[in-house]
Amino acid sequence: MDTKIGSIDACNPTHDDIGGPPNGGVSTVQNSSPLHSITVSPCDATLGRYLARRLVEIGVTDVFSVPGDFNLTLLDHLIAEPSLKLIGCCNELNAGYAADGYARSRGVGACVVTFTVGGLSVLNAIAGAYSENLPLICIVGGPNSNDYGTNRILHHTIGLPDFTQELRCFQAVTCYQAVINNLEEAHELIDTAISTALKESKPVYISISCNLPAIPLPTFSRHPVPFMLTPKVSNQMGIDAAVEAAAEFLNKAVKPVLVGGPKMRVAKAADAFVELADASGYGLAVMPSAKGQVPEHHKHFIGTYWGAVSTAFCAEIVESADAYLFAGPIFNDYSSVGYSLLLKKEKAIIVQPDRVTIGNGPAFGCVLMKDFLSELAKRIKHNNTSYENYHRIFVPEGKPLRDNPNEPLRVNVLFQHIQNMLSSETAVLAETGDSWFNCQKLKLPEGCGYEFQMQYGSIGWSVGATLGYAQAMPNRRVIACIGDGSFQVTAQDVSTMIRCGQKTIIFLINNGGYSIEVEIHDGPYNVIKNWNYTAFVDAIHNGEGKCWTAKVRCEEELVKAINTATNEEKDSFCFIEVIVHKDDTSKELLEWGSRVSAANSRPPNPQYSSSGVQFAFYLSKISSAASLLSNSNRSVRNFSALWLFRVCSASTRWSHGANWRLHASLRAQTRIAAPILEKSERKFATIASEHAYKDSLTTLHNPDGGEYGNFYSLPALNDPRIDSLPYSVRILLESAIRNCDNFHITKDDVEKIIDWENTSVNKVEIPFKPARVILQDFTGVSVIVDLAAMRDAMKSLGSDPNKINPRVSQLFHHFDAVVPVDLVFDHSVQVHVARQKRDLRKGMQLESDINSERFIFLKWGSSAFYNMVMASPRSRNDHQVDLEYLGSVAFNSDGFLYPDSVVGTFFNTTMIGGLGVAGWEVGEIEAEAAILGQPISVVLPSVVGFKLAGKLRVGVTITDLVRTVTQMLRKHGVFGNIVEFYGEGMSRLSLNARAAIANMSTEYEATMCFFPVDHVTLEYLKLKGRSNETVTMTESYLRANKMFVDYNEPQEERAYTSCLKLDLGDVEPCISGPKRSCDQSFLKDMKVDWKACLDNPLGIKGFAVPNEQQDKIVKFSYDGEPAELKHGSVVLATITSDCAISSPSDMVGAALVAKKAYDLGLEVKPWIRTIVTPASGVVEECLRESGIKMYLAKQGFNGSIWGSDDLLDKPIASAISENDIIAAVVFSSRRGYYSSNGLTRARYITSPQLVVAYALSGTVNIDFEKEPMGTNKDGKNVYLRDIWPSSEEVKAFQNMVLQSMFMSTYKTMTKRNSVSLNSALYSWDSNSTYIHEPPFFKNMSTNPPGPREVKDAYCLLNFGDNITTNSISPAGTIHEDSPAAKFLIERYSMCRYDFNSYGSRRGNHEVMKRGTFASTHIVNKLLNGEVGPKTVHIPTGEKICIYDAASRYKTAGQDTIILAGEGYGSGSSRDWAAKGPLLLGVKAIIAKSFNRVHRSNLASIGIVPLCFKSGEDAETLGLTGHERYTIHLPSNVNEIKPGQDITVTTDTAKSFVCTLRLDTEVELAYYNHGGMLSYIIRSLSNE
Repeated sequence: MDTKIGSIDACNPTHDDIGGPPNGGVSTVQNSSPLHSITVSPCDATLGRYLARRLVEIGVTDVFSVPGDFNLTLLDHLIAEPSLKLIGCCNELNAGYAADGYARSRGVGACVVTFTVGGLSVLNAIAGAYSENLPLICIVGGPNSNDYGTNRILHHTIGLPDFTQELRCFQAVTCYQAVINNLEEAHELIDTAISTALKESKPVYISISCNLPAIPLPTFSRHPVPFMLTPKVSNQMGIDAAVEAAAEFLNKAVKPVLVGGPKMRVAKAADAFVELADASGYGLAVMPSAKGQVPEHHKHFIGTYWGAVSTAFCAEIVESADAYLFAGPIFNDYSSVGYSLLLKKEKAIIVQPDRVTIGNGPAFGCVLMKDFLSELAKRIKHNNTSYENYHRIFVPEGKPLRDNPNEPLRVNVLFQHIQNMLSSETAVLAETGDSWFNCQKLKLPEGCGYEFQMQYGSIGWSVGATLGYAQAMPNRRVIACIGDGSFQVTAQDVSTMIRCGQKTIIFLINNGGYSIEVEIHDGPYNVIKNWNYTAFVDAIHNGEGKCWTAKVRCEEELVKAINTATNEEKDSFCFIEVIVHKDDTSKELLEWGSRVSAANSRPPNPQYSSSGVQFAFYLSKISSAASLLSNSNRSVRNFSALWLFRVCSASTRWSHGANWRLHASLRAQTRIAAPILEKSERKFATIASEHAYKDSLTTLHNPDGGEYGNFYSLPALNDPRIDSLPYSVRILLESAIRNCDNFHITKDDVEKIIDWENTSVNKVEIPFKPARVILQDFTGVSVIVDLAAMRDAMKSLGSDPNKINPRVSQLFHHFDAVVPVDLVFDHSVQVHVARQKRDLRKGMQLESDINSERFIFLKWGSSAFYNMVMASPRSRNDHQVDLEYLGSVAFNSDGFLYPDSVVGTFFNTTMIGGLGVAGWEVGEIEAEAAILGQPISVVLPSVVGFKLAGKLRVGVTITDLVRTVTQMLRKHGVFGNIVEFYGEGMSRLSLNARAAIANMSTEYEATMCFFPVDHVTLEYLKLKGRSNETVTMTESYLRANKMFVDYNEPQEERAYTSCLKLDLGDVEPCISGPKRSCDQSFLKDMKVDWKACLDNPLGIKGFAVPNEQQDKIVKFSYDGEPAELKHGSVVLATITSDCAISSPSDMVGAALVAKKAYDLGLEVKPWIRTIVTPASGVVEECLRESGIKMYLAKQGFNGSIWGSDDLLDKPIASAISENDIIAAVVFSSRRGYYSSNGLTRARYITSPQLVVAYALSGTVNIDFEKEPMGTNKDGKNVYLRDIWPSSEEVKAFQNMVLQSMFMSTYKTMTKRNSVSLNSALYSWDSNSTYIHEPPFFKNMSTNPPGPREVKDAYCLLNFGDNITTNSISPAGTIHEDSPAAKFLIERYSMCRYDFNSYGSRRGNHEVMKRGTFASTHIVNKLLNGEVGPKTVHIPTGEKICIYDAASRYKTAGQDTIILAGEGYGSGSSRDWAAKGPLLLGVKAIIAKSFNRVHRSNLASIGIVPLCFKSGEDAETLGLTGHERYTIHLPSNVNEIKPGQDITVTTDTAKSFVCTLRLDTEVELAYYNHGGMLSYIIRSLSNE
């Protein structure tokens, strides 16, 4: 049976089930004539108007929006709908919160934001709505439809060709996602999204391409057909059985109780719950998060059940009951008061929206809550014992002590007066904090609404939700109780409440801090800068609209204020600031806080309690499982729930103490750790006796007594060549000596490094083993997939899977040291990892599992492998985490010392060079090699010495230095080199400056930039929280090993390939632009340069503006005020702490510029868009704790997004475009520079300080030395020098907080696990579309397979020169006509909007192999000029997809090869550029030359790389690719030598000789085993 939906009539609800229509249904208000029969005028037959009509149809008459360039046309068409009103919010987060509040009142809400930058801002609010089961429609203006599938980089994104980041984030917090980039399917996708939101009572995501909303289409020419929703129906047999079992269970009880929970809202079962309460006579309680859903005027109501903080006498009745029925509960650590509820599982009936579980007995699925409760009411015996017991012991709570006249107001007195204000015409909103507890004690009159957010508990929810709730219920007066901390988060939209004429009363409870956090864990961070909140609201009011404010300090003032608000100002927005003591909190908060604190402080891995698994964790698991499985197959849900019940012991009680979620007991963990401890106890004497450089093993003594440990000493080699080696080369040398085993690393390799002056000229390769590896989550997936599969192979070979772990094999022959592996979630991803086991996720809809599946897998990896840490430091960049937290400079591993070095799978890895740590980017295969103890191949590089002298002048910033150094290195040419800095100027160069220079390595194309360790480095280590003992040990070791620089001592001459010199005193303030970041001008010449740019012909430094037009002024109106623009006017200014080119000191300097300007009366013009984006946690802490962040805000620098001219308001954009103005954007980050489009044609990069200065001046056409920026309050000219802070001022502010901010920023960082706490083997899910067990080790034998014959192979592809890894490796979006798309459709019935990108599915080899060679730009000579991912199947002559051809060859048992020209595999190193061809069946690649890293990857994966002889290639040899090829490799690996000649013959009688590019004995061993990973598995299995 279907139910028609017309419009939801919920404006004046008369029921108690807030958030849904009466009786749990959807009301059907139909018009007198069918809507769909009415023809729409052509101008209204657009996608935008269709969406608007659909929203109105379901009852949404107000949409909360924030404009952005991607949604402006859509907003035009929404606002054109007469019945729809757009409520403009101050930011996207508040728009989402407002839609949340609206949905609580109307049953559904909607918001509209712009692409990515707005979408990710609103995401937090959407996540809250998801947790609260609210149907919320989030509409995003998306990219132009023509941009999909083009690999273009778009603004408002993180700068990757794959711009699906927003979609991937929303897939975790919405139940349906619709990406609309064509009109044909638009109406279907919109209808599906909206209906899914209503059915599932969860948010949905709709993205609409910005060029589509205004296009007429016949589909939209009629009013939409009314929705047809199939209602959920109970299984009749299931409900009969459930009711019978529950009735029997309850009718036996002596004093049963009923407890209502928050999920009654989504189940629309409030009326049925009351029906059961009436019939049963049981005492009726409500969980705190369900207050307002149960009528408190009910004759059997006993209060709020919240454990130890329940309302008076409620907990005693509930917990002493012999049976309790919980309807729709959510048990988490907050609702269970730190897992301290005294409940027993065997006494409980848990009723969830679609299932019922009874005590220790059965669970019944497909049973809807409202049906179950109604039927149970007919079978239950009346029993009012529990209520009579409550009535018998109940003593009314005393009234608070009356205040003496003018005595400071107490919170309990405040809420006594709020109680008197409540009626059926009011609603209460309680924010996160002490108001939770005080509002719980309010007694709600019949019809009085109540809302608060408990599950998600977002601190900023209350203001936005109040706005939305009040907008939905204009006839009700909302009373919002909000703390000062919460108000500061989202206070701006008080202005929207006033503009909308709302009559809300906000009680702002000002106690100067975060009350709830204080009681959980107190600290200075809980104290916030207090505002004059009343003055703030008055300023927002500004005489426009109805607004009344009051500030009260005593009861007399409170009474007067309430009287005014409810009488003379009853139609006004009223804001009453209540000043209370900071320690004035409810007793419930004190109790609750101590218990939650105790739960949070549980020690790791507690032993199991004797009573078994505890009920609290069981209940939290049940609640979480219900949420996760809301959209899954019913049978799976029921099985999972039943399984969870059976896990639990019948005698357990709900209390904190044990953690049943751990997968191994402490005893088992000890068994796992024992072999490691045994290995670590081996003596160094035994180790040294077998090492090639045993004579250089030296003991480092501690001056205070004892020993630090042992190390391989470079001075002990007594080789004078070492004394002249650059410090960076010494790092490579020490690693080679320490890891020398005469197999992976030989004495010849060590000699090559010692003889660096001669060998580096020849670009020889050396093996290198780094001290640690750092991965991004994106690249880390495929690495951990391989490691998990290797463990399976180890088990199949009868060996211990735990042998597959991060390690340095044969570091000391008998001693295996562990390589630390750090998996960092970059700022591109926001992580919320579910901790449920995988079997709880079976049956979930794929689109709701897109993020969690990958993150749960990574979480498993971080706990399953030794010494692997997964760090998610909240929007911190991976390279900054490495610098600020992970980088160690030197290690002491069980008494063995060695320098820190790192390889990472992201280009910013080089920033660690500023700390004196050698680090650079590698691909995933190299990272796997390093993790598993194998060396990676490195070209012994040239080293360019960069000598620094002098010191920076006043007024010169770190950014100026970085730009100057970058310009010099670009000009010099340092491609593939190491740049090493030295000279006396280093002693005055901060570590932040060093890191900023090192992080620009990719800009000047160096392998890495290296700053040797000195006293500046040591001071930074102390700043990071390293102990004095650790820092002293580090210095002692590096001095002893000639790796420390003391600029107070005479310096030894070091050999460099070439040298540069810079006197820091010569660095000038500079600015880059206006079109390229490499075009640099001195600040003092900027005015002249700007004039030249206007004069010059159109080009990289010219705009070709006629002289007579250069001074034109464009006047326009902005927010009702006069405004003007000229050529060179600054319209957007963005500053960032992205350490690519700036630093914390520059950010502090920028804030001080803003402060000094503000103090003098200078302010940024309101039409100039200003944004600040601290990307470092330490920088954010520095600005906040120093108290100067507020001055950036006062100058308009707010936000957390990368700047782009797409943020410009429409009046400015129109003034620019209509008058051909050359407007300017000023950035302090190369990120923002590349994100702009053509609206602002002048784009400049400079320091954060100058960004503020240019924003204040309003133009780039200024000479700061000679021209004033404005006038002060006294009318005197203000110059840049007047507001520029001195270096002493900057240091003074930094020194206030630097000692603590590192520790506070990273105090929650995950600790590195020393033993595996998780299952050694991963449970692969065959239904997963993201994580699949790879086939590389299937049916693996104990013995290596040996060389494989390549006979009569077909040519799969015939390439020319410079085929890059971008063309080979799967990348970008999955096109709908690709083999990968066909696989996803046929295997998983997936719609194309769920395809996602290849990058996100890199853990699924089935998708990745189908995406190999899938580039639409690839040129295959077999196609005779045709471009695209196809080839010729030689046996049949058909042109087919490359994957299909490869599959045919494999099915027929035919080998394939690839022919290529020069530079095959150039570009970034990518593992799938080697893995993909292997899975396609490619046995060998014959090329003129290979990219060095890609050749190594091919050798590591098991593909034979061959090179044509000099002067030969496929064309000169007359090879067309239509031949069959036989490669005559010896069948015995002992007969193969690195680099030997190999004969290749064809079936056309051609024969030619190639060079085998297996270059080392190690690579031959890999080939013999079928690849590096197979070699490692067999090696370890034989240990």
